Amino acid sequence: MRRSSKFLPVEALAGPPYSGILAYPGPAGARTVASRLAELGRLGVSGVRFEGPARVRGLDVLGKGHSGVVVLARAGGRARAAALKIRRLDSPRRSMLGEARLLGAANKAGVGPALAGASRNFLVMELAEGRTIGSWMAGGGPAGAAEARRAARAVLEDCYRLDAAGLDHGELSRIHRHAVVGGGGRTAVVDFEGASAGRRASNVTSAAQGMFIGSGMAEAMGRLGARPEKGAAVRALRAYKSEGTRESFEGVLGALGLSPRGPPAPAERGAVARHLSGRDGRLAAVVGRVGEYRMRRARNRYESLVLAVIGQQLSGAAAGAAAARFRALYGGRFPRPGAVAATPEAALRGAGLSGMKAAAIAGLSARIESGALRLDALPRMPDEDVVGELSAVRGVGRWTAQMFLMFALGRLDVLPAGDLGLRRGIMLLRSAGRLPSEAEAEREAEAWRPYRSAATWYLWRWQAAEPGMLAGGLAGG
Repeated sequence: MRRSSKFLPVEALAGPPYSGILAYPGPAGARTVASRLAELGRLGVSGVRFEGPARVRGLDVLGKGHSGVVVLARAGGRARAAALKIRRLDSPRRSMLGEARLLGAANKAGVGPALAGASRNFLVMELAEGRTIGSWMAGGGPAGAAEARRAARAVLEDCYRLDAAGLDHGELSRIHRHAVVGGGGRTAVVDFEGASAGRRASNVTSAAQGMFIGSGMAEAMGRLGARPEKGAAVRALRAYKSEGTRESFEGVLGALGLSPRGPPAPAERGAVARHLSGRDGRLAAVVGRVGEYRMRRARNRYESLVLAVIGQQLSGAAAGAAAARFRALYGGRFPRPGAVAATPEAALRGAGLSGMKAAAIAGLSARIESGALRLDALPRMPDEDVVGELSAVRGVGRWTAQMFLMFALGRLDVLPAGDLGLRRGIMLLRSAGRLPSEAEAEREAEAWRPYRSAATWYLWRWQAAEPGMLAGGLAGG
């Protein structure tokens, strides 16, 4: 077994045993090696390293496919290693440039390792560090079902982006080999040598079946307690295959049990920041200023919901002052629903609440006290069902329900598009001359999935920390 513990100068590929990966032996092979070394020079590749789980011609490599062999490389003066894909001697493809175009298309959709350079015989890419999702699952990588679900959802989000771009990966029925999970649960879909823009994209359905239905990976998911009901999953996948909409994709996530159910564990917060930074270069600067994602989850769901009602149409400071006056009615402590339901609305208005807010808080408290609204049932519901349940209370609108999802339930992918603090943050982020509409904010935020709550928090925190900026928290009802 040949191992290279350090980078070899690229010229070392001219001699054995390394030359065997570039050309067959003989005089013609020597000319081929020289030609390929010249290609590497034009791509800026200065060194290579042989290590990894696969073997080719007695050398350890990161991976091998029908068309290429992947090794570590140093390229373009970068401090971090890159991945170098070498066209196999027995490859059925005459050039790597077609794969390069497909990987470039995936990159435009926000998917796959970034393409750094390509030639007839080589691809230089960002190194997707980590383990294949199959070995990660089988080898005890996830700490539990929640972490496994988050990784699976991140992979499926990439698959949805590929579907939306009309690019079919072609190998995702074997997703256990074609997605990588790295530090902090960061994921990447890799290996686009079998991709095509000329056939119907089926990335979500292929990957979902490979992870959850009748496979070794599905069994590993089941052992962690992440086993969906098969009938519901199949129906959702059929609906998605027929419609291909974001709504039908959300139905797939719900049927697979992948809708976000709570805030990330401390070890995953860095992964949230890295994901957002990787998806949006301008947001990356905000993430760098603000630091690790630390939105705190409210302990008292009732209190969180009442405070969200109080905060409607108010800045953060004004909402805090109004909440303090409300608490003062009850000796400075936050009351229970029964106490508020028994409080005359006139007394609530006397604490500075508008008539609409006073009626909303009184009605909300009465419904909770009577059992008509069960806050303990909401964590088990999908986001839109929670919004519908809460919006049935007069005076509790979509924004208020979204604040509850974010702060009380810790849902990670909520976008309060009506929030003026969020929209102003997007305006400043894009250096635009006007506030985006709600529809424009939703389009801007597509790249932030599945962490739109975190992106919103980052924009709020950024504005609060910058002199002259308006803090988040202004909203519709």
